[in-house]
Amino acid sequence: MDQAQPKPYYFNDGKSQLHYWLIGEGKPLVVFPGLLTGSATRAAEVGRVLPSRRVICVDLPGLGGSPLPQNLTADQRAEVIRKFVASLGSGIDYLAFDLQGPLASALMAGCANVQSGFWIDAEQWEKCARHDLRCRSLALSWDGTHLTKLWHHIRDIDILEDGNPRKIGGTPEDYMTPDELDDAVLTFGVTPSVYEDLWHDALTADPIDEDRFAKVESLEAISSNLDASAAPSGLIESPEPPSNATMRDYVDIPRGRVHLLRKGSGNRLLLALMAGPGSSSALQPLLDRLGDDFLVVAPDYIGQGKSPRNTAPTNMAQLGRDAADVAAALGFDEYLVYGTHTGAGVAIELAIQEPVRVKRLILDGVVMRRPAERVENSPAYFPDLLVDSWGSHLLQCWNIRRDGFYFYPWFKIESQYAQHWTTPEVPVLHDRVICTLRSRTTPAYQVAICDYDATDRLALITVPTLCVAGPNDAFVKDLVLAKEVASDSFVFEDIQATIYFPEAESDLRNTTRLMIDFLNGDRS
Repeated sequence: MDQAQPKPYYFNDGKSQLHYWLIGEGKPLVVFPGLLTGSATRAAEVGRVLPSRRVICVDLPGLGGSPLPQNLTADQRAEVIRKFVASLGSGIDYLAFDLQGPLASALMAGCANVQSGFWIDAEQWEKCARHDLRCRSLALSWDGTHLTKLWHHIRDIDILEDGNPRKIGGTPEDYMTPDELDDAVLTFGVTPSVYEDLWHDALTADPIDEDRFAKVESLEAISSNLDASAAPSGLIESPEPPSNATMRDYVDIPRGRVHLLRKGSGNRLLLALMAGPGSSSALQPLLDRLGDDFLVVAPDYIGQGKSPRNTAPTNMAQLGRDAADVAAALGFDEYLVYGTHTGAGVAIELAIQEPVRVKRLILDGVVMRRPAERVENSPAYFPDLLVDSWGSHLLQCWNIRRDGFYFYPWFKIESQYAQHWTTPEVPVLHDRVICTLRSRTTPAYQVAICDYDATDRLALITVPTLCVAGPNDAFVKDLVLAKEVASDSFVFEDIQATIYFPEAESDLRNTTRLMIDFLNGDRS
């Protein structure tokens, strides 16, 4: 029988969100996973050893899946965690690992419903103090080496004796596996500067309150000290998020758990289907521009982006059904659809399957690749991102995603394949890499590039469709073939900019207005 795995959720406090992993049933045990082990790995470990507890492993703001709003102060970010703990009921126990012990103690001091706290791996303190992250520096860099530094920072503490690079420590059976190291980097590498600051804060924190916070040696040691009284039931409730902010969420559909971004309100849903192997965060500019007019929802495909990892094979028709299931899970019987690149293929299949539910469709950069070209691209497009003890896959993924900004296809590094546009800033590239690393495999993107042929599908679309591509889009030339094979329901328009590219503001405004006018065209 397979071991149960933790599931991810979000808590909203009306201003921000907190991401957490949940596993098990019983009285809540809030877990601060430490600064050396990833939150998903830690949640699974605690849930395995303490199966009678409802384990809730939290990502501090800026780590893992917890966003870091720029307009919130450090005190306000701490208040998010306190509100979350307050929502769990009375008599809460909590547990902190390694350097998060003092941080957790300070956070929980303001929570009236906390009963007891435990600190495991306190002995890591002196060992970690010899690893000065500020000397190593995790500042984002265009060459991606900050991720390698983070990987080896965690690994060195794990395997070396007293931080001495010339002397191995511990025993090999106790070392973190490559997968555990990978989870740690994906937890702490989302915003490396936050991790760096927390590391420094933990090593300079005030002494803990030992009357409320006991040091213990292991998970097994605390099991007899935990209160096993009746537990509250149901999922953790949180306030409705504000409609003017982009919020993260999960929905469950028949094929699995889907992560999504949503912005806006009202009864008109616009499903925004993303391009490429990253996540829906790439569509943030579209959410910002259309969120005042629609409820815009941008899901990550199954097994991709921030949706839980899933390497099961798929096809474009299945991805279209998944998109319809997302809309149904959100309570919508009809909706508008925007799809770009890979998302355009998904949108095509969705519109063919659901011609009554899909009211209007925008295809932004439809991919019309010839069969011979797909066969040529297939072997080079998807090298295996194999995780090893040295994190070799980190720079491999970084360079693939960076060259994807410069060339199309990314592996044809020649002037004729250069993309002549201003690439996004390094934080955007960093986000694309982290989201790709979360997936490791990108089944939706592989289908779009290697298997899917839209040539015979456009003629089957009966819903009103706007087909466009910006002048800097790698697929703008594909509109020639699209016009030849499309049904009478298509309208083709020239646009000055791709709505989610960093382009001229006046051009972006014109493109936005064109799309809104088209989407509103079915209203009397």
